[in-house]
Amino acid sequence: MTELAFEPPPSARILRSAQDEIKAIQRLLSDVYRDTGDGRTLLRELVQNADDAQASRLVFAVFDEGLPDPQNTLLKGPGLLVVNDGPFLKGDQRSLRQALGDAKSADTEKVGRFGVGLKSVFHVCEAFVYLGAEPDPLTLRPGSLNPWAGTGEVGDHDPLHPDWDTVKDDDAQVLLKVAQAMLGSFDRGLLLWLPLRLAKHLDRGGPGEQYGLGQNLWTPERIVAWFEQPDSLALLLAQCGHLRSVEALRSATLLSSRTTLMRVKRPCFDKPRSWVGRHSNDRPALTRLFRGTIVATGQEWSREWSVAGVDAVGHEHLREIRVASDWPKDRVFADGHADLVPRKALAHAAITVLHRPEASTGGVRLRWAVFLPLDDAPLPPSGPLVDTVDVPPGAGRWDIVMNGYYWPSHDRRSIPGVADRADDGDDESSIRARWNRGVRDDLMLPLLPQALGFTVRDVPQDAARSLLVAVAKTKTLEEHLHAVTKHHMLLPVVTEHGVRWKVRATGKTHVLAIPSWNGAPSSVRKAFMRQIEEAAVTFIDAHSPRIGGEPSAWTSYWIGSLLKCVSVHLLRVPHGLAWIEQYVGCVLERQRDDGDVEHSTCTTVVADWLAERIGEGALSATTDRPPDIRQQLKVTWRRLCGHLPREWFVHTPVRSQRAVAEIAAAGAVGAGLMPIPFGPDADTAPSPAPERLDSALRALGKHLLDGLVLTCANPRTFVWAPWDR
Repeated sequence: MTELAFEPPPSARILRSAQDEIKAIQRLLSDVYRDTGDGRTLLRELVQNADDAQASRLVFAVFDEGLPDPQNTLLKGPGLLVVNDGPFLKGDQRSLRQALGDAKSADTEKVGRFGVGLKSVFHVCEAFVYLGAEPDPLTLRPGSLNPWAGTGEVGDHDPLHPDWDTVKDDDAQVLLKVAQAMLGSFDRGLLLWLPLRLAKHLDRGGPGEQYGLGQNLWTPERIVAWFEQPDSLALLLAQCGHLRSVEALRSATLLSSRTTLMRVKRPCFDKPRSWVGRHSNDRPALTRLFRGTIVATGQEWSREWSVAGVDAVGHEHLREIRVASDWPKDRVFADGHADLVPRKALAHAAITVLHRPEASTGGVRLRWAVFLPLDDAPLPPSGPLVDTVDVPPGAGRWDIVMNGYYWPSHDRRSIPGVADRADDGDDESSIRARWNRGVRDDLMLPLLPQALGFTVRDVPQDAARSLLVAVAKTKTLEEHLHAVTKHHMLLPVVTEHGVRWKVRATGKTHVLAIPSWNGAPSSVRKAFMRQIEEAAVTFIDAHSPRIGGEPSAWTSYWIGSLLKCVSVHLLRVPHGLAWIEQYVGCVLERQRDDGDVEHSTCTTVVADWLAERIGEGALSATTDRPPDIRQQLKVTWRRLCGHLPREWFVHTPVRSQRAVAEIAAAGAVGAGLMPIPFGPDADTAPSPAPERLDSALRALGKHLLDGLVLTCANPRTFVWAPWDR
């Protein structure tokens, strides 16, 4: 009987073909994750993965050539070397080799929950080499990732470039030395060698046909150009939870000395997660302010950004959405079992504001972000992901990154329900839009007044004003002001030395607006601030930008309080009188337009105050000053008196200053009786002799004081009016 020979049974696991992986990567590059051509997609993903690994340093190095005689020919030509000092664990190596896997899907602390990861490197190469290190104990993991391995008839090798599949000891030792030279040590970290795609790498097609993962050929010069504008890297670094610096170097070969192209760093970033947090849960609720700087240096330039923001986690409404019965669930496989587990999401949001004062091209940009900005172009146009408003020259450049734990679209070009209005589709799409809107309206947008107030606290008034004027014009503020001011307002509060923007609780703050506070005389500002030290009212500048806080009509008490701060001297000088006229006009006009019941009382307060100041000699400056100043004062006085009720006045060509002042000083005039002697406006009006007029006015004053009743329809309306109506 013939003996049978049984071969070992093959693995029962269903295998995915290498050709399918190739097609999937090609779709990623050409559709979902297509690069903009300037390298931002790749840079963003490499920054993201370094931060996910809790690295503190990330170094890029561009090489014109690799090694002269490597065993793996991927190391021979030009390339981009990427090194970070985050630990490379055994599980990370497994995830790296799962070309379309997502090992971070359950980790809420990692930005890569929604990221492309290292698959984006295939924008520039056909395969790459890596060296990872893990401490305790020190373990080195060299290897390569070659999507073309297994595309032959048999075996798991690359049929055209089998040397691409492995990294042998000699090559690994060279890579270790390079990593140590770039980081100082390499007891933990990940090194990637990305050989730039060359024409000879595209040899997978038929005769005369180039074919590969991508068709773009890359040169070292194209890679170097990525680092000539560090604004995008500064924007990304501001959102990282762990990274402190990103560097770019250049060298002729892997083994030669390197020249620094640029470096972006956070000098005082001493505590990880101290800016935008990486939270594992959202209980209890927490709101935290942060501040710092980012500095970028190149061979012949330097730049600096001031950074301020607020980070918040936890919100009851979002927790209710998350525990609802329709919340999506994912199947998690473990030991052959598939359990339904609620999809992880955190009630987390942050707003980060970056300011570069010396930027020649200014503007304010509100950028939507899922940790990292969805569009990190230095000067993007307005669109769904960036809300842009220009600012005056000299105001610098402002970037406001609005981050939330959103669920973006699959291509990361929109946030359903937030940066676009789409909420149709299946049940999961509807829930995703509802969650995103909740993060936006309940958690993220209400942080904006706090973030902006904290930002402008130490910023010059002109710069703060230009920022807030621009923010108030954005589409985001116009469409979502109710959500922005749900809890707080940002108000231009008056101080003795000008305006300072301060955060106040919405619905708990009584606001009164003063026109042109910065133009108010210094003596008025000083005296009024003493009066309102203990006031329960917030006084703001009516002409400064604000976020929320509708001012109320002034009361007679506060009008009188401010007018008491105005000395007689200020009514004798053009700028002082002009500011008082503007103030009186604004507060009385607002009351009249609103139909305020206190309007007549407030008007009486103004008239009595004016008569009192006239009695103290406020009008004398209209006679003893140069003609142009006299005329300017007369015009302003007429405007000031024009805010009083018109029915209080009748025509009379009065010119006497002294007589009117004496009557006012005796307390005989006020509301309803206001002789202001500026003479008639009409050239044809009669002009009685000043001596006789003075005598008549004195006599009239005596009779008024003696209680003489004037014989007219309404004695209180017999008033000397200085203008022609």
